[in-house]
Amino acid sequence: MGAVTGVGVGVLQALVLAQHRIPGAFWWGVVNPPGWALGWLVTSYVITRDIDERFAIFGASGALVFGLVTWVVLAMLFRATEPEVRRTPATASR
Repeated sequence: MGAVTGVGVGVLQALVLAQHRIPGAFWWGVVNPPGWALGWLVTSYVITRDIDERFAIFGASGALVFGLVTWVVLAMLFRATEPEVRRTPATASR
């Protein structure tokens, strides 16, 4: 279920990143489904004992795992888009 959701979300978000000309937007679409699946797996098997009690925080552990995985990917994507600062001899002395 997580991977299926990740495919839909990942593809749509990758299209948005591609429209903003973020290099590597394709990789966002590739990493999203496994990230969602991993988050779903953690949620399903880490907190299974309390599912029947319907706690409001059910799924927080999976969301944290997904957030960490995708944060690393986004950091790499946006690092690749930072323009390099080139100093000319006139600005190097400032």
